[in-house]
Amino acid sequence: MPSYCIHIAHGLEILEKFKIYLSSKKIRRKKYSEAKEAIINGQNNEWKKQFMTGLILPDAAKKLGCGNYNQLDRNAHYPKNQNGYFKTPDMEKFLKEYPLSLDNPLCLGYAIHLYLDSVYDEFLQGICHFNFDASENIQNINCKVKDNTNGQIETKDLSEDGFWDKLYDNYTRLNPYYMQKKNFNIDNFVSADDFSPMIPAQFVWYKELYICMQNDILEKAKDVISNNEVESKKEQLELLNVFSIDKLIDKVAEDFVNLYLKPLISNKKFKK
Repeated sequence: MPSYCIHIAHGLEILEKFKIYLSSKKIRRKKYSEAKEAIINGQNNEWKKQFMTGLILPDAAKKLGCGNYNQLDRNAHYPKNQNGYFKTPDMEKFLKEYPLSLDNPLCLGYAIHLYLDSVYDEFLQGICHFNFDASENIQNINCKVKDNTNGQIETKDLSEDGFWDKLYDNYTRLNPYYMQKKNFNIDNFVSADDFSPMIPAQFVWYKELYICMQNDILEKAKDVISNNEVESKKEQLELLNVFSIDKLIDKVAEDFVNLYLKPLISNKKFKK
C-alpha cells in the first residue's frame, strides 16, 4: 500500500482537479458552502482538516499495537478477499455503507484512501513479481532494484521481509518530496484531542496515528526539507521512482474525480 504522504498527495491532487470543475458549478445550499470554500480557496478550515484526516484514517489500526491489529487493519480497508495476500479494498462495499457526500469530508477522504489502495496493489505487481508457493505463502519477490553505488538496475529476488523493508525505506525517502510539493504539515489534520470519529468504533485509534504522523513522519520529513536534502533522498530510491508515482497519482486522481465527484454535483440533491 502507499505511504501516508502518497495518500495525502493523491487526495490533494483530487481537490486540485475537482476545483477546476467545481468553480464552474453553482452550489447554493448553505450546507455545501464550506466544502466549496475549502476546495476552491484552499482554506485550512474544519472541512479541509476532516478531509485530510480521512485520507490517513484507514491505516489507524496499524498503530493500535494489540495482537489482532492485522485483522482490524484488514477490516478497515474493506477487502475484496479477507484471506488474500493483498487487502485490495472493495469500493462498492464501502460506498454502500457510507455514500459519498461533500458534507462528510472525513468519509470522502476515507473513500479516496481506499480507491488509491484498490489500484496500488496492481501497480506494485506491475513493478515486482510476487512468487507464491502452493500454500499461498510468499517464496520470494522478484524486483528490479537500483544499486545506489553505481546507479545500475539489477534484478534481485528478495524475501518478503526484505521487500517490504526496502519499500518502506523508499517511502521514508519520498515523504519530504510530497510534503514539500503539496505543502502540508501536522496542523492540516484534526488534532488527536479534537478528533470525534464519525464512523464505527474500529477506527478510533487515530490518536496513535496522529503521534506517528507528527513525530515519525512529518517532523523527519521537515528536517530533510530544511537541510535541502529532498533531491538527494529521491536519488537514493531503490524500488520506486518519482516519475512513476507522480504519474500514478495524477491518473488515479483524475479517475476518482470523473467516477465519483462529478456525478455528485450533477445529482439533484446538490441543487437548490
